Amino acid sequence: MTLRRELQEECGVELVRVVDSAVFEFQVDRDSFARSIDFTHSGVVSRVEVASDVVEDITAEDARGVVLATAADAGMFSPLVVEALRHFPDLAP
Repeated sequence: MTLRRELQEECGVELVRVVDSAVFEFQVDRDSFARSIDFTHSGVVSRVEVASDVVEDITAEDARGVVLATAADAGMFSPLVVEALRHFPDLAP
């Protein structure tokens, strides 16, 4: 299972179960430099239960720079994160 492997490799945690998931898709019309683009983001976001504490210092090369965020950090969320969180209202800022 890719999710199980990614959680283990990228976050150092073991997947216990997927609590719930939501498919999402939305259109993006500006990039991070405010240039006009036409791009569709799509994916699946899942709320998961893990067997141990989440690792704060992620060292995997392809996840370098990733930080854990809370609702207090909402001003820094990308449109992708905001859209994904809409599917989990109790987690949304």
